[in-house]
Amino acid sequence: MNKNKTLSKRQRFNRNLMIAMIVISVAFGIALNMLGPQETDISFRGLSNQAISPLTAIVLAIGWGVFLPIGAYIWYQKSIDEQEAAAYRTGAFFAANAYIGVVPLWWILWRGGLLPEPNGIIIFIIFNSIWLIIWLWKKYSG
Repeated sequence: MNKNKTLSKRQRFNRNLMIAMIVISVAFGIALNMLGPQETDISFRGLSNQAISPLTAIVLAIGWGVFLPIGAYIWYQKSIDEQEAAAYRTGAFFAANAYIGVVPLWWILWRGGLLPEPNGIIIFIIFNSIWLIIWLWKKYSG
């Protein structure tokens, strides 16, 4: 983008919404890490399977189950253009197909004793990483 060009109202809204969602996500991640069980010896408790307090679980579930979908809906309906929507759909297509292929494969190989038990959060991270990489590539490749 040309540095002298000012952002349109839609682009500013998109940028500000993305920044807000990142800040909220980081805050939730920090909360999960800090409010998780302190007796564990891993440096990042947010990815552990240790129990968390019911209050922490409720707050995080509300954030994830209520505020994230609202933010995503607002972003998709009000701040993206056709090119970004196409990039979003392409990323979703590749991520969904990776999910359809990887999860059963991992499960089969685990059943055969060749891989560790499938880990939901690792699968989630893989799925979202593929989606993000494809979305960024399609959005900024021209």
